[in-house]
Amino acid sequence: MTGLRKLLGLDSAAGPEELRAAIAQRRRSLRRRVISPDLAVRQEAERAMQQLDDAERGNLTETVKPQSGVRDKNSPVSPDSPKLVGPISHGRISSAASKRQDRDDNPISRAVEQMQRGQHGVAVFTARRAVADDPDNSYAWSVLAQAASASSDHATALDAIERALHVDPEDAQLHAQRGAMLHTAAEPAKALAAYQAAASLQDDEPEYQVGIIEQLLAIGEVDRAVAHAQQAYRQSPDEEVLRTALARALGRRANLAQHELADGRLLITTAEQARQVQSLAERGLSVQPSEPTVYAELQRHRDYARKALRSRFSLAALKANYRWPLGLGFIAIAAMCCVPGALARDTDLLTRATILLGTVGGLALFGVALLRGCFQPQYARNAVLIEQSEPRRMGRPAQPLHVNVGAHAQ
Repeated sequence: MTGLRKLLGLDSAAGPEELRAAIAQRRRSLRRRVISPDLAVRQEAERAMQQLDDAERGNLTETVKPQSGVRDKNSPVSPDSPKLVGPISHGRISSAASKRQDRDDNPISRAVEQMQRGQHGVAVFTARRAVADDPDNSYAWSVLAQAASASSDHATALDAIERALHVDPEDAQLHAQRGAMLHTAAEPAKALAAYQAAASLQDDEPEYQVGIIEQLLAIGEVDRAVAHAQQAYRQSPDEEVLRTALARALGRRANLAQHELADGRLLITTAEQARQVQSLAERGLSVQPSEPTVYAELQRHRDYARKALRSRFSLAALKANYRWPLGLGFIAIAAMCCVPGALARDTDLLTRATILLGTVGGLALFGVALLRGCFQPQYARNAVLIEQSEPRRMGRPAQPLHVNVGAHAQ
């Protein structure tokens, strides 16, 4: 009893309710660390979980009532009295042997080790034994859920994580684990609700915010995803995962702002559309996403928007608008024919200036008419193309992001 209280940092006078609350809190803290990507952190958390299990088991053993063979303190000592073994025995047991026995007797630790070795099917079997031995251990249920999910047994995984949440409904990590499993099971709406529940319990965890953003994108709520990502990024601008999530959402919004043809090509057909796509892409690039694929997609959208705004010579435009360039071209040629006379010695200064200004003006007008009449921006060419085909999807302009990102109904 004293060892468990000491491990939990409790006073020796702490009651059973306080003890149970401290155990639950300690388990929640360790579960967050046991799934850390850092191997050293995971191993340390697993050792601490093992110590907690051993101490709790020792506490239960110490509180068991004496059974047959246990000498009452008032009974005389007899040489024939049986010796006791176990936590309350004073017999000497090898420390190494005791540790091996504890590890072998703890199916949770064995299941975690089996998952680390890639033996997910065996880990499911071992974790089932753990929950059978201790059905009120939410960590055991979460290990079973993780092992079943790794084995592609989604039904068992979801059932196990629901049982874990029934035992410990205030554990944010369990809600996030449920969200990940629902995402794998292609149920994004339920996964969104699970991640929102996790974030409501622990709003300073960026991974939960990323989960919300990804599920909003999965259900097609792209504007809400962008709004939520912007809010999360402004609260924690140094979090790499949030920067990447915001960039991904902006890239998806830039994609939706363009028209899509049946063969998958994206088209921009107006200058406003091009400027909007360029703005979305540049905003995504400005947060410096860490994923190369996200960065490359944003660059592609930005470059295509710039290309759509550029003008190129068009023979079709020349055929349609040849009159202005032709007429102004004749005027420019006529003005140029007067240049030799303007340069003659006997030409007065006023006449010379008039002829030269008229020539320059004629050439300028001809150039403007040529550019406006014979050159077209790429988006105008795309507009003609989309009129001649049936697009798979029409681009949707982005709306002002005044969106409430409240929880979906589960």
